Amino acid sequence: MQFSVPQYIQVKQKIIGPLTLSQFGWLALGFAVSLFSFFRFKPWLSFPLALISITISICFAFIEINGQPLSKIFSFFLKFQLSQKIYFWERRESMEEIIIKETKIDLEKGSALKETFKNLLLTSSSPKKEQNKTKYQVFRGRYGEREIGRRVDYL
Repeated sequence: MQFSVPQYIQVKQKIIGPLTLSQFGWLALGFAVSLFSFFRFKPWLSFPLALISITISICFAFIEINGQPLSKIFSFFLKFQLSQKIYFWERRESMEEIIIKETKIDLEKGSALKETFKNLLLTSSSPKKEQNKTKYQVFRGRYGEREIGRRVDYL
């Protein structure tokens, strides 16, 4: 047994004649503003105001861009213009550095270790050169997370 699947489930219901409720509301608002301008202002000012209000209400009622009504696009535009703009990319000149310190071993704990380390220290009593300490650097990953990586300075 086969059932028919509805194809147009995103179609808005026509409430008032061929118009949806939102289309009728926009047209009623434009008509109300133009009627108010006819009674409130002089004719040389009321005709342009009525023409502008009816044109804007027709645009808001019937124009859709990419399936979105113009009123929704206009609200997104206002929200973008009035909100604070945040830019994430900022290159910093100074980088944080982390130097891992060598662990100190307590020689008092074990006598066997004590002798071994004393012999090791005595045999390596040659003049010390600058020791290479492992340097690690904190950096931001691709999506803003903090990561630590080994820093290698090539000379």
